[in-house]
Amino acid sequence: MPSADDLSFDSATAVHPHADGHTYDTDIHPLWTVGDKPNGGYLLALLAPGWLGIRLSAHLVAAGMADETCTMWDSSGRVVAQATQLARLRFPDEVS
Repeated sequence: MPSADDLSFDSATAVHPHADGHTYDTDIHPLWTVGDKPNGGYLLALLAPGWLGIRLSAHLVAAGMADETCTMWDSSGRVVAQATQLARLRFPDEVS
């Protein structure tokens, strides 16, 4: 965490690699939050500059149900987001 007197954006967005070279730590600076939620633009600044890699997949797990998974990487190869959900598939000829 930056010191109280260092409010620079560079300090507030510093990312520190672990020895394994695959995981990272950062501290969310409390001055870059709205209420208790980090500002979205601030969180984006924690990513490496450049393109994001995104992989989306869906697998049918049962009749009308799919397991959807999304993984995102920043340009340095760090996984920066993962999400999964079980979704019900609806077709136009189905009646609610």
